[in-house]
Amino acid sequence: MFEMKRGNINIPEEVLEKIKLLPFFKNEHLYINRYKQIGYIKETLNRHDQYGTGEALANGIDWEWTDVFLPEGWKDVGLQFDRAYTGYCIPPHRDHFEIYKKKFPHRTEEIKRRLVFLEDWKSGHYFQVNQEVFVKWQQGDWIEFGHNDTHFGGNIGPDVRYTLQITGVEK
Repeated sequence: MFEMKRGNINIPEEVLEKIKLLPFFKNEHLYINRYKQIGYIKETLNRHDQYGTGEALANGIDWEWTDVFLPEGWKDVGLQFDRAYTGYCIPPHRDHFEIYKKKFPHRTEEIKRRLVFLEDWKSGHYFQVNQEVFVKWQQGDWIEFGHNDTHFGGNIGPDVRYTLQITGVEK
């Protein structure tokens, strides 16, 4: 089991500008029907767009500028940028890493996830891991956790929330 870690990285302004210009797309959550069955509304679950490593490679996008996000000592790293609109929520869940494991055959127990906040916290932005609530973050703050950690978040504020999920394993 991983110990939750926290840290901060410097995100140059030109990198943030590139992130905001990515060709984000709607990607319905893998377990949306399960969430709907327990009372979540589809529209709130889908109030976000994504763009990641797989799409960049498939579309021939220069991805070298993302090296600033690669955690030291990790391998087989995948990046998924997320743009969450007002009203977005993701229910409490644990990561399954099913899509990641199709590309990299690692055991679930080895895989880590790091969530990076790409801008300073804004009112209404929320994230929680287990019993620890995260608000008032600074640009570049990150939280790292494993498959056994329950986490959830959302955006009930008026401003878009930009985050990055980094998935990988230690070398």
